[in-house]
Amino acid sequence: MKITIKRILCPTDMSPESDEALRYAIALARAYEAKLFICHSVDSSSLPCESRTWEINQMIESLVSNPTPLAPSPTLEWESVLVAGEPAEVITREAAKREVDLIVMRTRQRPYAAALLGSTAEAVCRTAHCPVLVTPSREWAGFPTGEVSLNRLLVAYDFSEDSELALAWGLSLSQEYQAELHLLHILPREDKPVGPGRDWRKSAGDRRFQKAALLLQTAVPA
Repeated sequence: MKITIKRILCPTDMSPESDEALRYAIALARAYEAKLFICHSVDSSSLPCESRTWEINQMIESLVSNPTPLAPSPTLEWESVLVAGEPAEVITREAAKREVDLIVMRTRQRPYAAALLGSTAEAVCRTAHCPVLVTPSREWAGFPTGEVSLNRLLVAYDFSEDSELALAWGLSLSQEYQAELHLLHILPREDKPVGPGRDWRKSAGDRRFQKAALLLQTAVPA
């Protein structure tokens, strides 16, 4: 199954971190000949003045016209989206409104305490109607050439319907980019018997392990 991506949305806050995500979004838009929506949200209850709007659009245009220093940008269909509101709500709303097939965004390195409170990327992943590609805050592998570079993919797979969707994407991407595909399934931890009455017979955990291993082997088509 080949993935069809016709519309991509990439939020930006004009930071270096979001620039990395935008470069990846541009590379994907080129690879799939998709239209790219670049979304910027403002905190105020109303849109900025006309001069500020023009300034933001110019900044976005400069990023699109030269996404990498070594690779000139070919023709790309794109549109800037400037809206007011909370970033997570704006991103999911605009993605649904424009019927995008993929959201590409970045995440920051955050302390554990902050991670517990959630983040914009977390909120978008939970509420978006389409897949969300979250890139780390560092240079991506295809930066020198401006092309998508995927060598190894890992799919977390728990045999649920949701993970079947993730597996379908993983299979398609691994085929398209001839990348290694790794499936990861985590068995729930079992309470270990304590004391002299411990049962040394083959545990249920062994059977669960064998069953999971068989399901993983049959999950990927020949």
